[in-house]
Amino acid sequence: MFIIPCYFKRPVDLALTFAGLELHTRHGAAFIPWQDVSGIGLMLFAEDWCLGLILSSYDNFLNNMTPEVAQDLKGSAMVRRVLWRRLLRIGMYWPARKARRLWSRLARKRDLAAVLKGLGEVGDLAELLLISRESSGYDLLFTRFDLDRPTRKMEALMESYRRSSVVNPLGVRP
Repeated sequence: MFIIPCYFKRPVDLALTFAGLELHTRHGAAFIPWQDVSGIGLMLFAEDWCLGLILSSYDNFLNNMTPEVAQDLKGSAMVRRVLWRRLLRIGMYWPARKARRLWSRLARKRDLAAVLKGLGEVGDLAELLLISRESSGYDLLFTRFDLDRPTRKMEALMESYRRSSVVNPLGVRP
């Protein structure tokens, strides 16, 4: 009886705050400030809608992440695992210029693959984000199983949080 609730629990829980998006795993949490989210949208994958996020920078998301949290996030959704395996099998890679721009740890590095490999689980997650961006247009994809409400409603809710976090030069929220 005690095993069943744990079995159906999502491996990553999303929490929306006015500061950003928190991704809670069994080993800790990761945080993405709304200022780093440059786009939110929907993508059809395997006849199901996924929620996608485009990040303007990976710095705040990846720099303070533990390897355990990175491993949880890397394996949390079937879409990401399937997409990653398929793309690696066909030889899909990411452009180095884009990678250097998105994550400051890769700036001015020559052998990006070696740097990412040296970063362990966090480097693997960064590579997954880059491959996902190149193939789908989104850095992070969440299936309906990752969300606590329908995908379209979650997109609208996230967009409202993102818009409300933006402050114009006069200090007034839109």
